[in-house]
Amino acid sequence: MRETQKAALPHLRALSTEEHDGALIMDPPTRRNLELDESLAGKPELTLAGIFDRTATAMGGRMLRRWLHRPLRDRSHA
Repeated sequence: MRETQKAALPHLRALSTEEHDGALIMDPPTRRNLELDESLAGKPELTLAGIFDRTATAMGGRMLRRWLHRPLRDRSHA
């Protein structure tokens, strides 16, 4: 990362891996019906992401949506 970013990265302290079986996989109809980030009424503010998203950056918003779409199975890894 230091080589590609060409800057200090003090906010990065450690790396971790994500196991594929550690997250719940939801099919598209389930995600749509739960209105995680797309409202059936077409209003983004009425979705779970719309309510929770107070992130300061686009990257934070993407991470939040990723967490909503693939919630962890085991709470001890949260």
